[in-house]
This record gives sequence, C-alpha cells and structure tokens, in this order.
Amino acid sequence: MKNVNLTISRDLYKINPREIKNKISRDNWVDSIEKEYNYFIWFENTEKGEKTLNEIEAIPESFRDKTLKGLNKLKACAEYNEKKKYYELIVLFVEDFGLISITNMRSIDFRQLQSLLNLAKHLDAYLLNNGTEIIDESYLESLS
Repeated sequence: MKNVNLTISRDLYKINPREIKNKISRDNWVDSIEKEYNYFIWFENTEKGEKTLNEIEAIPESFRDKTLKGLNKLKACAEYNEKKKYYELIVLFVEDFGLISITNMRSIDFRQLQSLLNLAKHLDAYLLNNGTEIIDESYLESLS
C-alpha cells in the first residue's frame, strides 16, 4: 500500500481532524493498547523511553512537561527492527482530536494493516487512509 496517511478515528474527516465529533477517549485508548500488548509496547517501556525518563533533569524545564506527558501512555510502538535500532510502527493518541495517528517507517504490509484494523475494532473506530477511505476486512481481502 503506497501513499498512505493512516489514522484511527470514529468519524471520517476530509482535511482537518478538528471536524471529528465522536472522539476516542484516552481510557479507551489505554485499554485497547493493553489488550493488544503482545504486539504493542508503550514508548515509556522501550529502551529510548526509559533513557528519556532517566535523563529528564537534563531536558530544559520549558520542554520537561511535554516530554513527561509523552511518557504517559500516549505513544505505543511495534515491530522493533534490531538491525536499524528503531520501531517500525508507531501509534500516537492525539488527545485534542480524539484520534490515533499512525507512523510507519517502511511500506505498510498486510500483517501490519491487520494489527491496526484489530486496534481500530477495539476502539470501536475506523482504520482510515487520508481521513476518508475506510480500510476494513474487504479491503484487506482485496490485497491477498
């Protein structure tokens, strides 16, 4: 799948995610990630997250609150690439919009789409491309 801008949302939106009325709650987000924990890991539990927390005093005070907030179950990672030393899939809860932003470090594959679709189902939401294209089971079947 090429040219993707994946998100998970309860509403479709054209350009501005501020259009979303039916927002995903933070509690629902945390619960869903923890149900999928065999796939996802909270960023604060990664080596990089733990290092950031251990070195929090070195971060300028003006950035410290934002950094600490980011280490509080906002970001989850999956599929660690041992060779390149980073996680290939990152999902981020965007509280202001009540949606999940998805970053993939390479072309997304069928297995990753399936995992993201499962997460969307846990959240009672849609897996979307560009805010308007719904990715569902029938879409995945068309890929195989």
